[in-house]
Amino acid sequence: MPHSMQGNRLLSVLAAVGAVLLSILAFVVGAVAFVTFVGLAIIAFVVFQLRLWWLRRRAASARRRQRSEESATQPRRGRVIDGDYHRDPPDRDA
Repeated sequence: MPHSMQGNRLLSVLAAVGAVLLSILAFVVGAVAFVTFVGLAIIAFVVFQLRLWWLRRRAASARRRQRSEESATQPRRGRVIDGDYHRDPPDRDA
């Protein structure tokens, strides 16, 4: 019986070492997967922001072009300044 106890003890130690190594491996694989996911999310966010910037820039350019075409086809009109007009009475001395 003492021989079988030593075998079990060795098996227990090997199982514990295996469990620790497997846990470390699982943690490392999970960390790599998480970092990869976060990296891809950051890249997707940057690409999306660049696309939005490009579309806004293109839309602003189209608006400027449309305004310039409209102003070229329509006669120029001045700005309207709102105000009151009062006429002074003529001088009686002259």
